[in-house]
Amino acid sequence: TPTTGYDMANFQDGTTEILLVTLTGGDVGRLEPAGWISNWWTSVLAQAAMGSTVAVFGVTKKTRVLLIGDDNEVHVVDRNRNVSNARLVWPIDYRVMWIRSNNDGTWIGLRHLRGGEGIVSFWDESAENYNRSYGIKSSIPFSGEFKNDILHVVNDGGQLLKFTGSGFEEVAVCSRPELFFDSA
Repeated sequence: TPTTGYDMANFQDGTTEILLVTLTGGDVGRLEPAGWISNWWTSVLAQAAMGSTVAVFGVTKKTRVLLIGDDNEVHVVDRNRNVSNARLVWPIDYRVMWIRSNNDGTWIGLRHLRGGEGIVSFWDESAENYNRSYGIKSSIPFSGEFKNDILHVVNDGGQLLKFTGSGFEEVAVCSRPELFFDSA
């Protein structure tokens, strides 16, 4: 059993539904009937180790591909194990925090490493890179979730933000976010 996993996802690999776990050291573990393969990314897919120590997963609803957030990049793996390394790339000051998908496309939350404004980017899953990005009024988008198919984001300023179609607006705010978040 992997003890260093950060994120996990179920993914359709060919005709088999598999469980994947991100591992420290830049690799991905895959659950097999006989146990774990701890080097699925580097051995089975023959890719170089990822740079991130906390890679994150997303499986898109629209095109059913696996997305792996690796520092300021997202790699794409299709069900036939075709890999598109660094398919989505942001400036070096950003790190992928989470990936969420709905029928319209995929949303990626990125923190700003130097205290600037974090962003949430939208990708329609066909463009060469992400389509557009929106500021989140703080440096870290802790979580993004859909409610009634509208993306909501919680940031490190304690704000709950709702996507309006042209950006994010505040829906609610915690008057004492330090009770919940250590934004240092």
